[in-house]
Amino acid sequence: MLPKGTGAISLSLSDWTSLFMESRSGLHDTAANNMRTTSYFAKAIKERILIKPNLVSPEPRDVTNRSVVEALARLMIEEAEANPSYIYEAAESFLNSFPVYEGCVSLTRPCFCIMVLLNQFVLFIAITETVSKPLGAYMKAFVCTEFGPVDNCGVQEIDPQPPARDQVLIEVKSASLNFPDALMVEGRYQVKPPLPFSPGMDLAGIVQQVGEDVTHVSVGDRVIAFSGVGAFAEMCLAAKEKVVPMPDGMSFDAAAAYGITYATAIHSFLDCGRLQPNETVLVLGAAGGVGLASIEVAKAMGARVIAAASTDEKLTLCRELGADMTINYSDENLRARTLELTDGKGVDVVCDPVGGDYTMDAFRATAWGGRLLVIGFAAGDIPKIPLNYALLSERSIIGVFWGAWAARDRKGQRRNMQTMARWFAEGKINPVIDSTISLSQIPEAMKRLTNRQVKGKVVVKVQSD
Repeated sequence: MLPKGTGAISLSLSDWTSLFMESRSGLHDTAANNMRTTSYFAKAIKERILIKPNLVSPEPRDVTNRSVVEALARLMIEEAEANPSYIYEAAESFLNSFPVYEGCVSLTRPCFCIMVLLNQFVLFIAITETVSKPLGAYMKAFVCTEFGPVDNCGVQEIDPQPPARDQVLIEVKSASLNFPDALMVEGRYQVKPPLPFSPGMDLAGIVQQVGEDVTHVSVGDRVIAFSGVGAFAEMCLAAKEKVVPMPDGMSFDAAAAYGITYATAIHSFLDCGRLQPNETVLVLGAAGGVGLASIEVAKAMGARVIAAASTDEKLTLCRELGADMTINYSDENLRARTLELTDGKGVDVVCDPVGGDYTMDAFRATAWGGRLLVIGFAAGDIPKIPLNYALLSERSIIGVFWGAWAARDRKGQRRNMQTMARWFAEGKINPVIDSTISLSQIPEAMKRLTNRQVKGKVVVKVQSD
């Protein structure tokens, strides 16, 4: 047997089997050391050949040989746990002993041998790509590689990154779909992340690592995070100021559904619309995520709520959450019905995450000094409003961009999150979950969302609780 760290070991399968047995029984320390060194690389075999075989060759693998490799890898992994430190000394020796290849080592014959796997593929791929990070650290993520239809995206295995000094690394338990996720994948959102990226704006999970400057959360804490991107993955990085503790008694699914929608709703009414008790609010798209959150937030602030949606089924849900009055704008005139329900006065505030044709009718149904809160354009069209309608009744058109505001006014954001947590504890707000899906089901769910077929929030169950 070669001494530890002296170079490559070319052994047949029977030789390897003997080496395993010898090292397991402790008969030969040098053999055990060699085997443990190489066994640490076996995790790379399982991940890069068994899980992702086309990284080696597009040709199918021989089933018998795949079984042999898997069994061999299992044996080696067991032994690797005993002393993984040998990887560093062995890696240095191996790198000095072998030439640098131009690309991935080619193993094109289906009936490849164990010797080639260990001495060629593992020694190059495993050392050069995994020696600097824990092996087995690959994570599943829903990845967008090009802007366009969501069907172009899919689940891949990628490398998690460690947190910077002002970041938190979170094990994602649940995340939720938001309309901007769909726009971002298509390249139509105001923020375009560099490709490739994993979408997903808000999540709930457990802190795994924290940067040096993070003091308000610790490893093991249950948190909500507004990541902007990256939530549709098993691990996600978030800036420290965008991570908050989960309220007591809240599930991961509810926490994921609670973040952006309720934060948007409270910011729109409190900071932008200056909503007052006993004022009347008209909520468009009232059965969507932001719509249902807006109903509950407006009621918590003491307002009367008129909920407008496209079906009677959706309006039934709105009434269950506290809407005082409802309008089905599929078969009722929105402006006329709103004025009728307010005795001709009009509403004080319009919450509009929809846009399109309904915006103008809603704006014309506001009272003197009414406020139109522009939150989004789920209908697809950005309305053009003649400004004389604003002038005639001293109406205001107010844009609501919660994400940008939260970055500018962190104190205000903390205040709002504390208020939300109190309302949750008091039972005044509670997220409505339309459905729970896996990462692979995101494309179909995103289509339902953009077609306005979702009531409440779609939660992506990334990992089990």
